Amino acid sequence: MLVFSAASTNHWCTVPDINQECDEWNLTSSQCTEQTMMLGIPPSIDTTYPNDNCQRYNLTGVPLVYNTSGADIGVEVIQCDKGWMYNTTSYATTIISDFDLVCDEGNRADIAQMAFSIGTVVGAVLFGYLSDRFGRRSIFLVCLLVQGLVGLIIAFSPSFIFYTIFRTVLGLANQTVIQLGFVLGNEFTGPSKRVFAGVVISFFLSFGNMTLALLAAFCRSWRLLQIVISIPPLLGVLLLAFIPESARWLVSVGKVQMAEKIIRKAAKVNGVPQPDVIFTENEIKELQEPNEASVFDLLKYPTLRKRILIIVWISMVAGLTFFGLTLNTGGSGTNDYISFLLSGLIEIPAYVLCLIFLDNIGRRFMTIGFFLIGASACLVTAWLDPGIAKTSVSLLGKFGASGALCIVPFYCLELLPTPVRSAGMGLQLMGLGIGSILAPVCLILQDLWDPSLMLIFGLLCLLSALPTFMLPETAGKALPETIAEGEDLAKKRSTAKK
Repeated sequence: MLVFSAASTNHWCTVPDINQECDEWNLTSSQCTEQTMMLGIPPSIDTTYPNDNCQRYNLTGVPLVYNTSGADIGVEVIQCDKGWMYNTTSYATTIISDFDLVCDEGNRADIAQMAFSIGTVVGAVLFGYLSDRFGRRSIFLVCLLVQGLVGLIIAFSPSFIFYTIFRTVLGLANQTVIQLGFVLGNEFTGPSKRVFAGVVISFFLSFGNMTLALLAAFCRSWRLLQIVISIPPLLGVLLLAFIPESARWLVSVGKVQMAEKIIRKAAKVNGVPQPDVIFTENEIKELQEPNEASVFDLLKYPTLRKRILIIVWISMVAGLTFFGLTLNTGGSGTNDYISFLLSGLIEIPAYVLCLIFLDNIGRRFMTIGFFLIGASACLVTAWLDPGIAKTSVSLLGKFGASGALCIVPFYCLELLPTPVRSAGMGLQLMGLGIGSILAPVCLILQDLWDPSLMLIFGLLCLLSALPTFMLPETAGKALPETIAEGEDLAKKRSTAKK
């Protein structure tokens, strides 16, 4: 969303003296803008825009002559003191134009993005813990309501501070909706269908990004666009009536009868024969993990600790590359809307490869392959000039980051036991959030040295391929249900069902 709501457009100082003359000269709005550029705005010292963005000529008390240049008048140059005017060709309004986030305030839009990302980090851990404690479905409902209602509040922000505060609140729920959707969908599936259940979510994320590009092209006001994208989460609340609670979670907290009822209903709908007894007493005893199991158990046990730290690292790097390339959509020298649409479109081939080969080649080697593709593309892009070639190669980098991000949640799902699975995915999303926090910082570094952004992405992707070797292959394995099974993944569960 911030790609469009905080898009950079040409802007220049408001020059009241010329605005008054425009009425006397009977000029149209476009003609008045042309005269403002000639008489009131110095030429730019860089090549981004032809005009200076932060200074104007002081024309107070100076007789103005139509179609003359301010440079010829010989008046002093001063900083913008009467506000700014904005080019509305591509964007009717943005948070930049509404809150004047330009010149000395030019980096404040990055602060809003970092605040949102901080919210995703806190929300991932907080709601991950709460979903392990109170259930996937109820926390899913809370997050959808927050996503929709807070999104509508943001659309009516009267100030940048108000906007930033509520963007942070929105971040609390935003990534958690994806996290819980992934967990809910996969805790109902066996090993043979797990890849399909997990990857299909990524397809919809890609379709969502492409839809956002199309909506933004028609809704050129950021407030209208914010309202439009806040409606689907509220409609999603209605769909929860058709989504049951996770049977795995219900068993893990001792609600076996409710779990059996849900499983039998699923079997009936799918036309699968139902056994007389779904869970034996020994199985129930084994599956019921103590309620005090929490995210700290992931750090207490050595095997789980090593695995979650690797997962957080590779998630952070994949997230940094993914969001960095997404936020830099307008920095490759092409149309913002088309670039963002292509950025979403390039994700689909990565997901198709995951869908076809993830069980055959395995999680580990595909993750490494995607990181190497992303690294190579980013390192090449660093030295290309803005244009179609740079856009094309950077999209290949987005392809690699998308594939890696698609696979990382499978490691959380298949390596972490049920009582701490959502909490573990919260830590994984925390890594993703840290990457999204660092992405705007890297964009600032690009202003100092243009190749720095892609060099950082490329080198970090290379450094993520190595620790991925240390993760075990989990393709086709049953999900670990207890902390003990999470520590010893080699243990086979005789009750695993496909």
